[in-house]
Amino acid sequence: MYFEIYRQDSASGGDTPGADGGWRWRLKCANDETITSGESYADHAECLRAVYLIRGTSSHTPIRDV
Repeated sequence: MYFEIYRQDSASGGDTPGADGGWRWRLKCANDETITSGESYADHAECLRAVYLIRGTSSHTPIRDV
């Protein structure tokens, strides 16, 4: 698995939700299928920070079923 960070293209997005030109991340598996993705961030550093927070979780992170 790997994280992919990319800039949403606002020109090609049109009415697509999230097509704001912001930075986004997605987690992909070995066959390049997207497992999950995150919200849009104003700059690359904030997006990268979110990825580091997710990578920092572990089996000790509790799961809350609500």
